[in-house]
Amino acid sequence: MSLNDAGEFLLGGRENLPQRVSEEMLRMIRSATFKPGERLPTEPQLAATFGVSRNVVREAVATLRSKGILMTRRGIGTFVSETALYPAFEIHPDDLLEPAALMQIFQLRLEVESGAAAIAARERSAEQLEQIGSALIRVNESAPNWEQGAQKAVDFHLAIAQATNNAYFEQLMAHLRVAIHQAVRTLRYLDDGKGRTQQIESEHRAIYEAIRQSDADAARTAMRAHLQSGMYNYQRIFRERKAQ
Repeated sequence: MSLNDAGEFLLGGRENLPQRVSEEMLRMIRSATFKPGERLPTEPQLAATFGVSRNVVREAVATLRSKGILMTRRGIGTFVSETALYPAFEIHPDDLLEPAALMQIFQLRLEVESGAAAIAARERSAEQLEQIGSALIRVNESAPNWEQGAQKAVDFHLAIAQATNNAYFEQLMAHLRVAIHQAVRTLRYLDDGKGRTQQIESEHRAIYEAIRQSDADAARTAMRAHLQSGMYNYQRIFRERKAQ
């Protein structure tokens, strides 16, 4: 896409301009309009190209810089990072509206969280076990409210990640928090049957008990079974709705 095309693109709307500009700049980097190592046009030039204010450009550049896609050299200018085509791990909010993307998130969680549960069973402290137990109680208490229940379920999973005492697991799970919440929220909204609620409570209890007993293999198996159950249920719901 050319610079003129980019300007045309933004004429379609003015909502959240910094985000629109940053997304378009990223597309231009990926299409080699702006190449790794290359200096970007000046701030006034970019503002003119996109038909926005310099403040909007400044915010868009700051967003891409925070992700390691752009880098600023004081007194010289802003450059496309050499690693720009390999940006930091990110799940775009729009992806969470797509059934296929949510399924892929389930697959990711299946591998990451089953391992986290196993590590938590080995490494958790007594205090962390208590936090997991408290989170479990809050999940069960909030069961009648699917919206609140979804958030409490996320808190339960995050408490397990914290009990790994591995900062990288914690960071990854914190990054996945929105995606996990959307997946759980969608499931609870679409399938609020009492039978499924009781099944979830039973699955959560099995995970907690395995961690309490410091049984890493059982914790891994219980978490895997829980997430597979959610994944299969999600597939079933969308097959049924698609057939309607």
